[in-house]
Amino acid sequence: MDEDIESKKEKFKDRLINELFVERHSTFKESVELINMALSEFKINYQYSYDDFCTDYLKECLNYMDVNPDVDMMNPNQLATHTLPIVLSIVDRIKNEYGIIND
Repeated sequence: MDEDIESKKEKFKDRLINELFVERHSTFKESVELINMALSEFKINYQYSYDDFCTDYLKECLNYMDVNPDVDMMNPNQLATHTLPIVLSIVDRIKNEYGIIND
């Protein structure tokens, strides 16, 4: 089972880096803008970059796949459905890192 998860993660990582971050650049860029707006609302003086987002999004997705092995991140509908909790996790981490602790 672990081998299967690792294989899925590797395929997803390749797809994300080589396809989605390129084909959906504007969509992901909008995500960065929304994250920066959220940080501003929390009075956090930090500008999140697209490069940081790509790194964090990939890491969070791979972690999410470990915790939720039944989710097929290669399926566009499932990826779209599970992106919100992944992005929220990124926002929470930034909030915690820059001084606002999540309760």
